[in-house]
Amino acid sequence: MAHELYELLRLLDDEAFLYRLDRSMPDAVTVCLILSEERLEITVAEDGTTRFVRFTGDDNVGDASAAVARLYQTLRKSDGADD
Repeated sequence: MAHELYELLRLLDDEAFLYRLDRSMPDAVTVCLILSEERLEITVAEDGTTRFVRFTGDDNVGDASAAVARLYQTLRKSDGADD
């Protein structure tokens, strides 16, 4: 019997889904799968434990320039830099 991670990857490959593999923990791999209006993050641990998180929303990003400008100003202030 194959490890859970390889079974998942075979399934995604068979269905021709595009995905990305991330490694943020030493004993697990996260498979990031982006679908229309949805992102799945499936984490498979070394012991075969599988968990997933599903993010949903629409594809409308909107104008993020004001939010980015506020974030930049906040980061500059917290860093002690002058405007």
